[in-house]
Amino acid sequence: MTMRFYKYTPALLDPKTLEDTLIGRDAELDNLKRILKSASSGKSFSHAILIGPKGIGKSHLLRILYHSVRGEIKTKELNVFKNKFTPVIFSEEEYPGNITKCFKLILQYLSESGIEDIPPIPQDLMKAATLNVKEKELAIDYIKTFRKKSGKILLLLADNLNDIIERFTDEDQSTLREVLMTSDSILLIGAAPTLFDSIINHGRPLYNFFEIIWLKDLSFEDTISLLHRYAKLEERDDLIDKLKKEEAKLRAIHELAGGNPRLILSLYHIIVEGDITSVENTFLKLLDELSPYFRERMKDLSEQQKEIIDVMARAEGLLTPTEIAGRCYMPVNVVLSQIKRLERAGYIRISKKHAKKVFYDFNERLFSLWRQMRVEAGRKRLGFIVKFLELWFTKEELLGFIDKTLDALRYKLQYNYEGIQHDMNKLWYLKEAISEFKGGDEIFVACQRKDYDIALKIIKEELKSKPTNVDKLYQQGCIFNKQKLYDKAVQAYKKAIEIEPNKYMLWYSLGDTYANLSLNNKAIDAYKKTLEINPNLYEALNNLGIIYSKLNRYDEAIDIYKKAILITPDRYEALNNLGSLYSKLKRYDKAIDVYKKTILIKPDLFNALYNLGTIYAELKRYDEAEDAYKKAIVFQPDSYKTLNNLGNTYSELNRYAEAEDVYKKATALKPDRYEALYNIGIMYSKLKQYYQAINVYKKALEINPEVNRVLNKLIDTLLTVFVEEGTKGNIDSSVKNMKEALIYFKNLKNIEEGINTFISAFRNIIQEKKLDVLKMGITEIEKSKQSELLKALSPFSNFIKYLETRDPEIIDRLRHEERIIVEDMIKMVEGKSNAGTKDRKAKPIKKKTKI
Repeated sequence: MTMRFYKYTPALLDPKTLEDTLIGRDAELDNLKRILKSASSGKSFSHAILIGPKGIGKSHLLRILYHSVRGEIKTKELNVFKNKFTPVIFSEEEYPGNITKCFKLILQYLSESGIEDIPPIPQDLMKAATLNVKEKELAIDYIKTFRKKSGKILLLLADNLNDIIERFTDEDQSTLREVLMTSDSILLIGAAPTLFDSIINHGRPLYNFFEIIWLKDLSFEDTISLLHRYAKLEERDDLIDKLKKEEAKLRAIHELAGGNPRLILSLYHIIVEGDITSVENTFLKLLDELSPYFRERMKDLSEQQKEIIDVMARAEGLLTPTEIAGRCYMPVNVVLSQIKRLERAGYIRISKKHAKKVFYDFNERLFSLWRQMRVEAGRKRLGFIVKFLELWFTKEELLGFIDKTLDALRYKLQYNYEGIQHDMNKLWYLKEAISEFKGGDEIFVACQRKDYDIALKIIKEELKSKPTNVDKLYQQGCIFNKQKLYDKAVQAYKKAIEIEPNKYMLWYSLGDTYANLSLNNKAIDAYKKTLEINPNLYEALNNLGIIYSKLNRYDEAIDIYKKAILITPDRYEALNNLGSLYSKLKRYDKAIDVYKKTILIKPDLFNALYNLGTIYAELKRYDEAEDAYKKAIVFQPDSYKTLNNLGNTYSELNRYAEAEDVYKKATALKPDRYEALYNIGIMYSKLKQYYQAINVYKKALEINPEVNRVLNKLIDTLLTVFVEEGTKGNIDSSVKNMKEALIYFKNLKNIEEGINTFISAFRNIIQEKKLDVLKMGITEIEKSKQSELLKALSPFSNFIKYLETRDPEIIDRLRHEERIIVEDMIKMVEGKSNAGTKDRKAKPIKKKTKI
């Protein structure tokens, strides 16, 4: 069964758990054992104080000592003193204001301890609310004779002993000293966060009276042992495995926590439960409680020393004296002198040395956190939690936590549940640990995660308390825009404009929204209003130019683009748009000039490079087109259209192998696109590799069976092969190709193009005087019973009939238009007329497909 520990409160832990979680305190326990042994064996009494910063484990050690001497645990065999001592432990927050109250409190603890063999406490002492002089003497006598009457020494354990003793007058301190020095019945072991005036001021009664036991930060090895111990006690095998693999992260976390067990366990709590906010609340409360103590410590410092402390607190990492001097604007020798004093006083220490450099850190990590919070005005956040999240969790894990937190917020905001601020605080820490989210608010984070609904709910919640918050209304409009809820975005922006009509970003965003709604005239008005407030807003000028261009108001668009370029010559957007407009208007020289300027500013702008290549190709400047397309491909290697057009360019340059290679790359990239296949077919046709062309066209039609130009080109190629095979006498092959051409003809949506293809093919046949082939073609068409095609090819049918019969009546019965066509064919065949069509093989290849 897993267990959960009370955080940072040893008094609430059972003795066994206290023993199981004690790490790295062997030397301190050996010292305590020596002190107990010396006192119980009749030797000297050495009253001691454990000194160490908050969270270092002083309370833990006192509790270990208390339960060991009671015989409840056997830590370091301290249980052997069970019959030698009667332990009494003060509550951590118990601060008797004088020696009389202190003695009264000791008696009260003894009375309530349940220990059977303590000497009877006089009833008068227990009944009295306060002790008079006589009762005080009686109490002192009871304590001094405790060992004689019980056979045991009274072991008094007091945490925050500094707070108790510092309340005492010098007379009270003298009384305490006298009791401790003259009696073998009481041994005092206390704890304090630092040395305090009453024990280091040679003019005070307790000066140099106590043995000091320093509690140092845990070593790196102890830190690992502590985390392993807690993970094992909580049966977290998964965490144990991770701890074994993350030495580098653990070392960084050890440095972050400064070896302070309380800080280390707080970070462990985040690892185990992800409960950032509880850790934050605990530490903020602790730091507030420590404020009086830390403020007193700051009072003892000179102004130069305070400035050094503040510079160190603000720094992201450790600093050298030279770096501190630079930030304090002090001479290095002055800083060195003050650092030495701060080091002697226990404020700072040397953290590490690197070559000739020495880095300084705070001696007490909690003091560092407290001071950091106060030098950064208004800050109520703990940077060390953010640093820990950055160190321990991956970005993916942090994003997962963010998504879960947003989900929790969504539910709570929807149903008005408590705990909203808890989740908002958690979200703050998580987003600060991700570089691209750092500095943004919760709404920004939600939008980055595309969780627009939760962003809107957060805004709605904030607008309840301040409905005139223009920034939130603006954010609301921006989110509606992202959701393409443009009408709602317009409402949000208009509401904000009513409150702050001179805020140009509101008008600008309203213009963008109208543009999204294609309300171009309203967009123009909004952009113009933007420019009245901020005449040099580049984005507004550029977008206004885009709207003018859409409305075919080209001169105005050109003027506004030029103005944007003049104001901000190092931006590329308006230049690129101006280049596109010049290209649209076929002002190619100007377009080329503008695109070249665009590319100088942004060499990786794909669109500019691609468009430049397209213009060069249009102007038949193919070498320059090749160069532009190649550069475009560097920045978008998966651009199908660029590869396709580069293939066209190679084909125009008769570099067919390179063209084929590029076309195939395009096809592999986008196997669902037909254009590159179509262009390969054209290239094969140009090379008279007709069967390869036919196969490629068929593949293109498998992708899109209804593309008219592919169908028509396939028909044209099949007719070419029909003629070639028929001429060679390969009748079966020839007929097969004609039949295929007729099948594909049926699939044409625009049959006019197909009819023209057949007419062109048959006129070429006549010109080449391949009349048997023509007759074979006509016969197959008649068999196909495709009436529209037969009707269109009627002159060719009548021409064949005339040649076969030489019957002039066939010509005479034709309508005038058809008779002229047939007579022209007859003259062409008989060589009596140079009338006829251009040689088929000489006609230009169809233009390649650009995208």
